[in-house]
Amino acid sequence: MITTERKQNKVSAMHTARIIIKRELKRMIRYKLILSIGLVLPMIAGLIIMFLFNTGIATDLPIAVLDKDRSSLSRQIVRALDASPDLSVAYRVDDLYAARQLLLSGKIYAIVMLPSNLERDSLLGRSPEIVSFYDNQFMTAGSVVSKGINAVIGAVSADINIELATKMGTPRSVAAASLSPIPLDQHILFNPSLNYQYSLLNGIWSALMQIIICVIVTYVIAQERRSLRKKRVFSRLTDSRPFLGLAAKLFPYLVLFSTILAVADMTFLIYLGLPFNGSITLLLIGGLLFMAGYFLYGIIFAYLFKSENALSNASLLTAPAFGFTGVAFPRLAMGVFPQVFGAILPITWYIEIRADQTLRGADLSASLVPLSYLLLLDCVLLLIAFLVIKRKTWQENKFTEQPQKDLAL
Repeated sequence: MITTERKQNKVSAMHTARIIIKRELKRMIRYKLILSIGLVLPMIAGLIIMFLFNTGIATDLPIAVLDKDRSSLSRQIVRALDASPDLSVAYRVDDLYAARQLLLSGKIYAIVMLPSNLERDSLLGRSPEIVSFYDNQFMTAGSVVSKGINAVIGAVSADINIELATKMGTPRSVAAASLSPIPLDQHILFNPSLNYQYSLLNGIWSALMQIIICVIVTYVIAQERRSLRKKRVFSRLTDSRPFLGLAAKLFPYLVLFSTILAVADMTFLIYLGLPFNGSITLLLIGGLLFMAGYFLYGIIFAYLFKSENALSNASLLTAPAFGFTGVAFPRLAMGVFPQVFGAILPITWYIEIRADQTLRGADLSASLVPLSYLLLLDCVLLLIAFLVIKRKTWQENKFTEQPQKDLAL
């Protein structure tokens, strides 16, 4: 008897789930806003990201040169600056005012000023000073031009020092070794080509998707709860089983966003050449936990707040999230609040998982750390969502039953 009843309940639950899934698919097609944000926007944004990071490495950044010496050495330095892959001597100016105007107008990223008597003082060993000004409000461009200028000037200075030492009778090999008595053997790990695709792509794409996922989930659930009548309709539709109803309602969106993430990853790997050095299984599990976290945030917001406020809170959580993930600014250098806020965001741990599986090729023990944090976060959110739904359902049932008791009296 008990077994038969369980089978009937299982069949009833599956039937209810199919009805809700079909209903939600029809709503997805009928409401253009859902398709626009959930499908069209990720496609357009993905194309923009691909074209934006198509080059991958910032090269030939324009600079201006003010040559006050106009000697063979100064011309050699200008040619070396222009030959650097990081730099392009776009302007040669006659005074600092003209160079400053170019910098303020955004036409160049740096100014290099070669002083008068540069060649004479260099040959006499007087160490003349070459001055550079670079715009560091754009930190990426600023670091690239600074690195390029330092490399060029350092190489030219080394050549001059070696030449002066050889003229004094020092063997060239000894003179070259004396420039760096304690050499540094430096190795760039995980992104040796300094490709911005690899370092930024994981963060920017994940940041975009977490906004879309959280906002869409919050919106579709909040629509079911905009009025008492809609709440009653959804309750009758789910046969007073809110958890089953929510799971069935969100299933089409899980399929949609899983497909988008999978297609995007394939495109990034094949078209942009994003390296993959890890486990596809861990990446897929991380993606599912990432989506689950924002699904749960959307459920919590939709049940705790009215429709407009729910969407506002979803945006408030996700919009600034990228700044707390550690991609643009190191998390270990942040204060306590930014670190805590970043820790409650699924995107923080998902980016770690993506970096482990694409760039770092981390072993299983290292990859399980962010995966465990993400799983723990999802469990906490699931518990909060469960308590919130139970509380709201109890309050709404009590509110519905009270008028019926009053009528009976």
